[in-house]
Amino acid sequence: YVLGDPVPRGAVDCVGAAHVDADALIKVGADCLTPPPDGAPPTLFVRGPAAAVDVAGVARRIEELLVEEGPVLLLVAPEHADFGDALAAELEPRVGPCAASTLPAHVYDEAGPSSPFVVAGLGTDCADEADFRGRRVAFVGAAGPLRDA
Repeated sequence: YVLGDPVPRGAVDCVGAAHVDADALIKVGADCLTPPPDGAPPTLFVRGPAAAVDVAGVARRIEELLVEEGPVLLLVAPEHADFGDALAAELEPRVGPCAASTLPAHVYDEAGPSSPFVVAGLGTDCADEADFRGRRVAFVGAAGPLRDA
């Protein structure tokens, strides 16, 4: 038995899986960053189609909001992860060194990227907390610049 778990903003439904003695889970949606706990059935994360985004427009808006100098870290919400690298590439000539966060490895079918420093469940290229604190950080998601672009 395979249990589909479409509940947004929630962890993998291990309780529901236990009630139906599920052999596997499918977690649907791009917003869950919580890995399944030890002992959970095998879990497949299905993020859904990528949204169409005006990358240049979002980059212009972020550029307007960044007032300090220094490298930029884009914390890209999971639902927009598909365009994080393109956004970083668009911004870099305008604002200097720029990197986008990555989804945690557990959401990939195969081994995903591993990160030395994780912020709010998102992988970064930061070496440690001091490296993170030396960056200008912009959140890109429903509550960030994407909404106004």
